Amino acid sequence: MKDIDRLDEHASQYEPDEREVLQQKQKRRRIKQVLGVVFKDLLYHAITLILFFLFVKRMIDAEVYHESGLERNVLIAFSVVFTIIHALITGFELSGDGERRRAFLQMLNTRTFTRLLPLEVAAPDLTLLTICHLAVQLPFALFHHAFGFFYPQPTIIEQFYCMDAGWMELTRFGIIGALLHTFVFMLIVTVVRYVIYSRWNKEKI
Repeated sequence: MKDIDRLDEHASQYEPDEREVLQQKQKRRRIKQVLGVVFKDLLYHAITLILFFLFVKRMIDAEVYHESGLERNVLIAFSVVFTIIHALITGFELSGDGERRRAFLQMLNTRTFTRLLPLEVAAPDLTLLTICHLAVQLPFALFHHAFGFFYPQPTIIEQFYCMDAGWMELTRFGIIGALLHTFVFMLIVTVVRYVIYSRWNKEKI
């Protein structure tokens, strides 16, 4: 009983300092951000799966039936178009973030706007997006490396990753396709967010 009392007394005496509390908050915020990015990425894949099943699969079936050899081009075109749309949506999410806009404008009170400043400010988010976007693709990249894409009767997995599959079919290699997809996606996101930060700077002026 005395040991328990001593433990309680020791626990009551220990209070985490401000640095530890801040680190814990940052860790929880980062985990929340990661889960949020992955969820949005998976949700977008689910949407493209539905669109693929409703529209693109019929086009691919027709090309396979007529033995035109164009089914690969259809898949690549679908992947490129919806990657651009996904990147634009992700990039423009920043424009509606009032908290970040206020923080950026407040920062400009103490720092001069330069050409590299938007990239510096966006770097943490861009890094997180890059890692998560690539990580979501990796399971299918390995699948594609082993089995390719079966156009006559694509599985639910192939349809779920149809937006990524086109890039992998373009490069003929899963991992390289995933890297190319991630590069194009992040390039568009970076350009859009750079424009947004530049516009915020002009609004302040």
